[in-house]
Amino acid sequence: MAPIKSTLITLLAAFPSGILARNVLGASCCNGGTCGWTDEKCGAGCTSGPCVEVNWKDIDCSVAEDTESAGNILWDNAQTDFVFEEALNSWLGASGTGLQRVFGGEGTGTSLTFSEYMAKYVGGPANMKCATLVDRNGCDSFLESCASADGPGGYLMLNSFIALNNIIWNWYDQLSRSATDVSLDMSTFSDTFAPIPSEGMGLALILDMITLGYGAIMAPMWKSVFKKLDWFQNADNFATVETLTKDMISAGATITKDATKAGTKLTSQNTLDTRIGAMVETWHESADLLNQHIFSGDPLGLNDNLDLLKQLIMEGKFAGSDLDLLSAEELDGHIKKALYGQLIPYAWQVGSSEVYPFLVATEKPCAETGADHVPSGATHWCITSPDGVEEGFYLMGTFGTSTCVFEDPFTGYKCYDYQSPPGLGELDGTKWGGVTEEDIVVAAYNTWVANGRTNGARPETTDFANEDMLSRLSESDIRAAGLVWFPVCNTAEAHNNWGRKAQSYGQSEHYPCN
Repeated sequence: MAPIKSTLITLLAAFPSGILARNVLGASCCNGGTCGWTDEKCGAGCTSGPCVEVNWKDIDCSVAEDTESAGNILWDNAQTDFVFEEALNSWLGASGTGLQRVFGGEGTGTSLTFSEYMAKYVGGPANMKCATLVDRNGCDSFLESCASADGPGGYLMLNSFIALNNIIWNWYDQLSRSATDVSLDMSTFSDTFAPIPSEGMGLALILDMITLGYGAIMAPMWKSVFKKLDWFQNADNFATVETLTKDMISAGATITKDATKAGTKLTSQNTLDTRIGAMVETWHESADLLNQHIFSGDPLGLNDNLDLLKQLIMEGKFAGSDLDLLSAEELDGHIKKALYGQLIPYAWQVGSSEVYPFLVATEKPCAETGADHVPSGATHWCITSPDGVEEGFYLMGTFGTSTCVFEDPFTGYKCYDYQSPPGLGELDGTKWGGVTEEDIVVAAYNTWVANGRTNGARPETTDFANEDMLSRLSESDIRAAGLVWFPVCNTAEAHNNWGRKAQSYGQSEHYPCN
């Protein structure tokens, strides 16, 4: 089974000279019939402009081996918007129950799913079951030529369905391989960063990892896909890419939250690798349900399924002449970085090493490095705040009370220097999904800033409706606010709390910070 489905090499479409494009959809044509989509070739309105009734099936594509034109040009010349709307109106007007409609006359027609119906309407291949997320679903191989459908519009529409389905399937398929690699590394992971006890990762953390992990993987993946489309090269479409990415993550996150309702199954897992398997199983279910929603043909479903499909394929977004899907390596990178980017901080926080990671704020200009109780050689990170101010930080940890000694009744306990969290030196970007120390430091800093520069509690639920959250996810994946939560404070505050804990005065709320 090939992990990556076929790439769309060439899309054929032509618009014959001498035939004018239709004008406003649904308006009355000068010579009867109905108009298609507004086009600059027509006049100001159908009733006053030179609108001529055109049969989209008759548009010639035999001489349209054009690999130079952008996808939106091919799409427009083939009248694909009109083809889609005409087929869609037929689907919506057909009889049927559930997610199937009857194509043809009552009693003699065939009950079909949405993508099968649309394919049959435009003369495409049978059994295009795009909503069924399996390797061979009839929606996996691009149509080889315009002759595979009734006209170039139907051809472009169906190939757009296939491109979209392939993207989701390739991610779904690669997820299993990547997660297996991660699971096999769990013994080494525990030895490197900290063993996570069976009871250490409770339901709240697991659900957090599922929803945040989904966003951390899918946001940069969808944005990478959209950026590869020649449609994106038009600067006017940049904002639309942001909107599309957010819509896809929001829809998928809603599904993911619903899929995590079986929380007891997740918390009953006794080993870290099986808990990862449970998380991946939930992501699989989420991808499957998202694909079903997109290709359901249901106008009333999640986030208006039909509207989401239209946003994704209209304007020829997937009709480019050089459309390369994300490679297996790219997908593997997104998946592993999202998994390890959360597992490593969680291991430090809940693992049996008793590490309490935090960011030491030097409260000095970046040119002045060092802080009390920070060992020499620790990496100093200079981060520029949203206001343009440079700030210095160290990623450190306090380890129980074993580094504190009772000297005498007058001097009391003395705590030595902080230590780096275990395995920090391993994060050089060459392993563990490519996660670096900088990724974790910046992610923790972003969470702190998003919390108003306070050590607010980690939110119980992830708000994927938050525009800022989605923007940061799509731009910086695991560095987005909310993915890593460590307290932030100066060294005097942390060291004082460390000593108080050693003297059994209790633990501050966001230990070792206040």
